[in-house]
Amino acid sequence: MLELARLVVQTLGSKSRIGLIPYDRAYAPGFDDMRRRKPLVEKLERFVKFHPRTTLREIIKVTAETI
Repeated sequence: MLELARLVVQTLGSKSRIGLIPYDRAYAPGFDDMRRRKPLVEKLERFVKFHPRTTLREIIKVTAETI
């Protein structure tokens, strides 16, 4: 998530600062979430035959424009 946040700030030329907060402050007691995520586009391509044509940077720009 930190890498994605940095990419968003860089892509948009933002002066925003990225703040980190502890897991136990971010979520209510008893909430359990995946601690590590690593989506693999290669698996999507192999099993579903889908190949993304839009880069992550393009998606970030389009998303920012619609907000």
